[in-house]
Amino acid sequence: MNTNALSNIFLLKRSIDLSLLRQGFHIPPEFHALAYAALGRELHHGESCDIQLMVEGKVFQVRMNNIDFDRSKYPTHPDLLQVRYSENSPIAKHLQAIFSKAYKWLTAERERVGQRRKIVLPKELSDVVVLWASPVPGTFVLECLPAQEMAVEAEIKAQDELAFEIFEPREDKKTGIKTSLRMQHVRQLDRSIGESLKRLYDYRCQVTGERIGEAYGSECIVEAHPKDL
Repeated sequence: MNTNALSNIFLLKRSIDLSLLRQGFHIPPEFHALAYAALGRELHHGESCDIQLMVEGKVFQVRMNNIDFDRSKYPTHPDLLQVRYSENSPIAKHLQAIFSKAYKWLTAERERVGQRRKIVLPKELSDVVVLWASPVPGTFVLECLPAQEMAVEAEIKAQDELAFEIFEPREDKKTGIKTSLRMQHVRQLDRSIGESLKRLYDYRCQVTGERIGEAYGSECIVEAHPKDL
């Protein structure tokens, strides 16, 4: 698979819990092929490697593991692909800080109910993370979505267009027209330089060699980024 096409490819969406905030998370089997394409290689049973995980613009080194469970006991079980880090690692601390309210609640609740009881976050703390593939091999993006932000988004989506336009009418009494003077530098270019370049490359794209004008029955049509003109 072409990794250049993997930008913004969905791999996982899940609510946070203590496991995610301390040790890592699993990638569902149906997304393993996409994860390996983004990784640039396949991890066989029991293999692991370092990957880069970007969270809010910061990049952290973590491990991707294809868990080495006993195949003789579970011959039909799909691979378990896991993104793994330690509780005291920089990324764990970073995630705990992002979801600090939920992490404090989860920690207190775990101490209260013990290890064997399942903990369910209250709705107002049910934050979510989304894992995306990156076009850079071995680099993934973990998007953090706080519960309040998702609630606002859901409320907006529930509004029809007219209702949303009048959702909260306001009047800004500070608006007006202001006249001001300013100095502005304008760069003047010698068009003969651009014309020379066009003739030099025979009116073809400098990258692909394609003659843009052929589709329009002309040899003198060119296309360029504004900064290149």
